[in-house]
Amino acid sequence: MPRLHPLLVRQLARLGVDAHAAPSQAQWHGVLERVARAYQEAEQDRYLLERSQDLASAEMTELYRALEEDKAQLESRVEERTRRLRESETHLSEAQRIATLGSWSYVPQTNTQSWSEECYRLLGLDSADGPPPLHALIEHVHEEDRDRVRGLMGDAFDRGANGDIEFRVTHPGGNALWLHALLETFTGKEGEVVLLRGTLRDITREKRAEDERDFAIARLNTALNGSNLILVDVDPAGVVFLSEGWSELLGGDRRETYTTFDALIAMTHQDERERTLSEYVDVVTGRKSEYDFEHRVRAKDGSWKWIRNRGRVVERDAHGRARRLAGINEDVTARKEAEERVWQSDARFRSLLALSSDWYWEQDAQFGLTFMSGRMGERTGLDAAAYIGRKRWDTPALNLSDEDWAKHRAQLERHEPFRNFEMQRPSDDGSSSRWISLSGEPLFDEAGAFVGYRGVGSDITERKHAEIALREAHEELKRSNAELEQFAYVASHDLQEPLRMVSSYTQLLLRRFGERFDGDSREFMGYIVDGAARMKQLIEDLLAYSRVGTKSRDFKPIELERALSRALANLKAAIDESGAAVTHDPLPTLPADAAQLAQVFQNLIGNALKFRSQFAPKVHVAVHDRGEACEIAVRDNGIGIEPQYFERIFMVFQRLHNKGEYPGTGIGLAIVKKVVERHGGTVRVESTLGEGSAFSFTLPKHQKETGNGG
Repeated sequence: MPRLHPLLVRQLARLGVDAHAAPSQAQWHGVLERVARAYQEAEQDRYLLERSQDLASAEMTELYRALEEDKAQLESRVEERTRRLRESETHLSEAQRIATLGSWSYVPQTNTQSWSEECYRLLGLDSADGPPPLHALIEHVHEEDRDRVRGLMGDAFDRGANGDIEFRVTHPGGNALWLHALLETFTGKEGEVVLLRGTLRDITREKRAEDERDFAIARLNTALNGSNLILVDVDPAGVVFLSEGWSELLGGDRRETYTTFDALIAMTHQDERERTLSEYVDVVTGRKSEYDFEHRVRAKDGSWKWIRNRGRVVERDAHGRARRLAGINEDVTARKEAEERVWQSDARFRSLLALSSDWYWEQDAQFGLTFMSGRMGERTGLDAAAYIGRKRWDTPALNLSDEDWAKHRAQLERHEPFRNFEMQRPSDDGSSSRWISLSGEPLFDEAGAFVGYRGVGSDITERKHAEIALREAHEELKRSNAELEQFAYVASHDLQEPLRMVSSYTQLLLRRFGERFDGDSREFMGYIVDGAARMKQLIEDLLAYSRVGTKSRDFKPIELERALSRALANLKAAIDESGAAVTHDPLPTLPADAAQLAQVFQNLIGNALKFRSQFAPKVHVAVHDRGEACEIAVRDNGIGIEPQYFERIFMVFQRLHNKGEYPGTGIGLAIVKKVVERHGGTVRVESTLGEGSAFSFTLPKHQKETGNGG
């Protein structure tokens, strides 16, 4: 009797047969009957296993569909909140345009800048080009102001210093603007500068008014230095003597130095005649000893000149009436015109504030509110009059503690400018509240003494509510993603373990008892192993699809040729087996997730190899410039796709062929679509049945933000 394998000896012993003795024919018949019953029981177990697999697959599909619906709803809510936030940003940008006020920020660690639209206009740049590098930006500054601007930026980077500066910029067309820049610096724990931000304001009109005012003062100084003042002397007979400057001022003959008092009154503008006459009468009659007033007189050419009259009584009669007056007349026309321009400029400024959503406010040196434009009440519904005469911290703010108020008060006492100081003010009845943002700058008089603050306020309630809603939606999305990750974990571990058991033990049966099974039995067991393998692949593909957004990497500049090379290396065996030729155009460097882009190339080229015609596969990767994006096209000469299936093929589990013809799970193109959309692009297909297909997807040249975009 041949020596039996120990495992077989133990199995026979369980059936009551002594393998070391010669079993009888009846014993062998009994063994075979028990094996047959075991086989029948195995068939029943296989049927139950297949039913369990079908039910598990259906439950997973339904669960995934429900999760996708929840995610779609959350994404829609995030999109709506984002749209509202962008509308608020648009309103802010329009207000900045009206007020000629731009804002900017710079992050040194990432060398990234963010500008408002008004900044581009003020600097004469195109917002489509984005902010220029700092070294290029300085070239737009007037050459006489560059060193001062460099000094301000150097202090900010070296010492974290705040500051402000006035400088000129030159636009490409040659126009020059005066800008006032405020710079605020933020430092990290180690004292390093982590953020710079500030504002730019157009002060060209103010500078021009200052220049005109300075010019008028220069003229006055010239007159004073050259004794070009107009001397006035009125004698007892009412004859008025005026120095030669009077004739030069009015355009008359220099020899016309004498006139009469009545003639002077006649030359005075009718709006000021009564007041002028009253001033002289008060002095002549003794009610006043000096006079100082301004009025207009008509020149020879018909224009009006503003004259400042200053003088006093030098002689009186016995009754106290003036006998002689002496004084000087001064041409103040330039100053008056400058004051008019300043007044008009201020009126325009207040008018612009009235048109914008912001309001203007002023404080005195004790920080009491002295003025508030009416827009405040219109925008917030709060009573602006209730704040007049009060300090900012006299009225409660729901978001600020005593410590917060103390810091703000200390900043004011240091006479520092402040930006975007946010307060949540309750309504009069306490039933609601409004969010307010204030920015202000200190005011000083000509002697350099602090006299108060002035600034603007904005109602940011809608923006705050949008931020809160966006944060809540973001947290909800994070929770949903966490649940999706948990599902992926279950799919990758718990659901695959039974499949491994089924596949392993079925293959073990084939190896050990395969010669005892007939052809049908081995075929059925092959179906079990193949079904388990396909189920395992389906779970792994589903896991890969779910991880596109949850296990992705930051967007960094990558060479697409490297991602393509990685995909081709993974497909080398399939390329060699099919005799395929894969070519490509020179590929650009774009911000992307390198691993996911390699997966896109691998899925698209892998499909081209799988769905090939009777000819050797030819695959070409082409590149097209689409302005703000690059379009990548993977073209093949395969079997092609009918147009009615162009949308369906990008859906999960959608297949156009049975598994016998072309293996797969129907998730590959769905992964491609999800990866491309995560990168901010789109994917499409063009195909002719029997001639081949071209799958094209776009990738932005610049990503608005880096990070896990899933």
